[in-house]
Amino acid sequence: MSKKGMKNVETICLDLSKSKEIWFTDYNSLMRKEYKTSIPEGFEFSCELRYLHWEGLESLPLNFDTENLVEINLKCSNIKILWKGKKHHEKLKFVDVSDSQQLIKMPNFSSMPKLERFNIGGCTSLHKLHSSIDAFPHMKFLKELLLNESGIKEVPSSIGYLTSLEILDVSNFWKFHKLPDSFANMRCLRKLYMSGTKIKELPSSIGFLESLESLNLSYCSNFEKFPTKLLLRNSQAALDIWNLLKIFL
Repeated sequence: MSKKGMKNVETICLDLSKSKEIWFTDYNSLMRKEYKTSIPEGFEFSCELRYLHWEGLESLPLNFDTENLVEINLKCSNIKILWKGKKHHEKLKFVDVSDSQQLIKMPNFSSMPKLERFNIGGCTSLHKLHSSIDAFPHMKFLKELLLNESGIKEVPSSIGYLTSLEILDVSNFWKFHKLPDSFANMRCLRKLYMSGTKIKELPSSIGFLESLESLNLSYCSNFEKFPTKLLLRNSQAALDIWNLLKIFL
C-alpha cells in the first residue's frame, strides 16, 4: 500500500489464523500459537492509526510515533523493545504485550499519561520496569496492571500511588514476597491476585483497601498468617486460599 493510501487508516489487525508458519517449541507453546512477522523496510504507520493488533511481530519501525494511537495489542510477539527513545502517546489507553517472551525493555511511562490497562503477563525475559516508574503518581487513569508470570523481580514502592487501580495481578510472580507499605493508598483496588507467590503475610494496612472484593492467595506455600482484622467489605467478596496448608496444620 502506498503512503498516500495509508493516510486514512485507523485500524490495523493482522489475522494469522490460517498462517502456515506455525510451530511448537516447548510445553508452553502448546498453549499458544507462535508466529514471526516483520514489517517491510520503509513502511510507515498512518498518523491517524487508532488501533494496532499484530501478533508475532518482531519489531516496530524506528519512526513509530503514532500520537493518535489508543490501543496497541502485540501479545505473543517476538519484539525485544516496544519502541526506542521517548515517544508521546498521550491518547494511548490500552497496552497488551502479554506472552512476548523476548521482551526485555519497556518504554517510558511518562509518555502514556492516560494509560488504563497495562498487560505484561508472561513476559519472562522482562526483569524490571522502566526507571520512569516514578511517573506512577501522574498515572491517574490506570485501572488494570497485569504482571503475572513475568520476569520482574519486585513491585516498586511507588505502586501505592496508583490510586485508581482496580485490578492487580502478580500471580506466579516468583520473587514477590511482600506488599510495599504504600499499598494502603490503593483505595479503589477491587481484585488482588497473588497466587503462587512467596508472600508470607499480609500487612495490617490491607484493611484500608475499602473496595477490595477478591483476594487470591492460592498456592502461596510460604504464607504464614493473616492480619488480626481482615475485612472484605463487599458482601459477595471472594477469598481464595486454596492450598494454604501451613495455616491449618
